[in-house]
Amino acid sequence: MFRLLVPRFLDGLSQTDHHGDTALVRIIMCSPVSGVHESARIMLESDSFRDRHDKDRPKNPLRAAVQVGNLDMCRALINIGNMNPFDALSRDSEGRLALKDELLQSGENKEQILNFLSTHAMTN
Repeated sequence: MFRLLVPRFLDGLSQTDHHGDTALVRIIMCSPVSGVHESARIMLESDSFRDRHDKDRPKNPLRAAVQVGNLDMCRALINIGNMNPFDALSRDSEGRLALKDELLQSGENKEQILNFLSTHAMTN
């Protein structure tokens, strides 16, 4: 059903709610819910999404995925959505790559996410 609706609601993909969140960010923030990865993938594969993605939004989708510690969603956003890993990375005082604003304070995925983003940042 979602696959059929996305192409018919192109303007809705870029609209934000009262928190400044797009539909994609809301999906990411609900990531433990079954089916959200497929919903996000459908949006990312949409040609209209690629044309409308605005990395200057208050809440960047990649940063949201890092914040909730969802490595699979980070992979999808970069590999399918062509998002820039530097949206969630910065350099620390010693010049090493670090998560921007310490988005993910702790958790088992922190090092994995940082390694994944750093690897993709160096190849782009």
